[in-house]
Amino acid sequence: FPSHDIGMITEEVYEVLPTIVHKNENDEVESLDYSKLTPILISAIQELAKEVKYLKLQVQLLQK
Repeated sequence: FPSHDIGMITEEVYEVLPTIVHKNENDEVESLDYSKLTPILISAIQELAKEVKYLKLQVQLLQK
């Protein structure tokens, strides 16, 4: 099986979440701190779960 690396484009992440991006001595975007990304993703999933729950309730109310 061919191996594929999975990652993110650091420059694109920097535009949205600069706090998880490391820069080198020339102030160039260099790498991501993936450990800082985990709590951000968990929070986003929690918010989406709340929204899904609310929308399901709205659908139930409309179907009555």
